[in-house]
Amino acid sequence: MATHRGSANANEPRPDLGNNAVEKKPKGKRRAPAPKVNEGEPAAGSDSPEPDREGKRAAAPAEIVGETSSEPANQSAKGASEAPRKARSRWKILGRVLEVAVVTAAVGILISTFFLSVLQIRGTSMEPTFHDGDLAVATHSKSLETGDIVAFYYNNKVLLKRVVGFPGDWIDFAEDGRVIVNGEKLDESYVLDPGEGGNVDINFPYQVPEGRYFVLGDHRSTSIDSRSEHLGTVAEDQVLGTVKAVVWPLTHVTWVD
Repeated sequence: MATHRGSANANEPRPDLGNNAVEKKPKGKRRAPAPKVNEGEPAAGSDSPEPDREGKRAAAPAEIVGETSSEPANQSAKGASEAPRKARSRWKILGRVLEVAVVTAAVGILISTFFLSVLQIRGTSMEPTFHDGDLAVATHSKSLETGDIVAFYYNNKVLLKRVVGFPGDWIDFAEDGRVIVNGEKLDESYVLDPGEGGNVDINFPYQVPEGRYFVLGDHRSTSIDSRSEHLGTVAEDQVLGTVKAVVWPLTHVTWVD
């Protein structure tokens, strides 16, 4: 019997390893190739910060806190701080008003004590220069001249009259009622009814005593003045000052000559 070398199944056809042969590989997921990263550039879609010029990556920016969340707290704090500030401002304004009021009052007292007095007219003895109810301002000056209106104390009152004679002057009256001083008639355009008599109980001509003034009212027919012993002449220490202006009512505001 003839013997054959080779496989036991020598007559079996061998598998065709031609073009239709497929090499089988283990099954599994295919891994995507790693993206290429150029030095100095971030990969596409990356959130990493850009590197600086030296190629180093910059630190990630700090998280930004939205301002909206802090606004209510700031507003409430601001309102709370403004309330006491406004209160302090009101007190400052009130304090300044009080300071101005006190200073004004003090200045008014000083002025009224040393410089000026406001006098209210009562009666008609100085018409038409002053009327009943007028407010007049007197300066505390005792430097008097003929024709000045003088304010002086008499029986705890302040009276107003016009100075016509000084110490040593001789006073007399003409037939028409005008005043004669040292032989000369005075120009008295301010006098109302100079020819009227009035209250006269002293003898003329009359010499004014030392340290005293002879005074008359402008409304001679109603005035009680130095022509009467009831009032007489005015001493220097009785004088308060000279009247310079009428300040009330507004329809009668005038500067007194």
